[in-house]
Amino acid sequence: MELKRNRFSFIFLFAIGIVFLSACQESEVKPQKPLTLNMDVPKPVLVKKSKVKPKNIPEIQKSDLKFQVANAAIKKDLSERPIKDRKNCNLRVDEIEKEKNKVQTAGGFWGRIESTKDFKDYSPIGVKIDAKFNQLIFGLRHLCDTAMGLDLTHVAKELIKESKGRSTEELVKMLESTGKAKADIEIYLKYVEFAKRSQNRLLEYSSIQETLLWVDMFVDQYSKFFNGKLADKERIDQAMPDVLAFKDALERFSVENENIKIAIMEDFQVPYFYVTEM
Repeated sequence: MELKRNRFSFIFLFAIGIVFLSACQESEVKPQKPLTLNMDVPKPVLVKKSKVKPKNIPEIQKSDLKFQVANAAIKKDLSERPIKDRKNCNLRVDEIEKEKNKVQTAGGFWGRIESTKDFKDYSPIGVKIDAKFNQLIFGLRHLCDTAMGLDLTHVAKELIKESKGRSTEELVKMLESTGKAKADIEIYLKYVEFAKRSQNRLLEYSSIQETLLWVDMFVDQYSKFFNGKLADKERIDQAMPDVLAFKDALERFSVENENIKIAIMEDFQVPYFYVTEM
């Protein structure tokens, strides 16, 4: 009796195992298909190549032309026409600016090059040269006006007044209370420190005069190019290598002359977008 019971239990468990294995095989996990979205995706359209060929602008090689101011000429000018004050300094700048304006009111280098048939594609070179002279004249004005120290702007005066008796944190809170953005406050803080340092910044007029003589030389060459080589439209190809050398010399002077570097740097320190408010 006991043997029959054990045999029955074995058969019963075996049958259940067979059923279980069959069920597992039938319910085997199949790889899931990737989800997709029903969207109207436009088919890519092949764009045909343009039949218009890009204009090939030949490269111009810069000439070896040099631009210098002789030391003897500098010494002579310092001796015969010394600049001693702000008024006299600005009068000398007036002379240079007058000659610069004669060229630019007649079209400048840009106008000369743009008006030619074969070289108008090089007119951006003329734009850069014209703009550089405007920057240099501005720099000379700034140097003449600030030789004895920088004049404080309205913004600087207000910032210095508000900073008195306040820590940096307190000044920041005050500016925040007026609605100033964090990024703008950082500009104000740097500007007020710059203004305090610059009140006693002094420049020798003789040093400014040397810089002025260099700019005067460049303006003289500017006029000669304009009324000479660039005026002959039929032979402008012969002038362009010298024009490139002239442009290169102007740019090097702007980044190497210490006084012009000071003028440009100080100009950039003013937060012009807030110059009328504080």
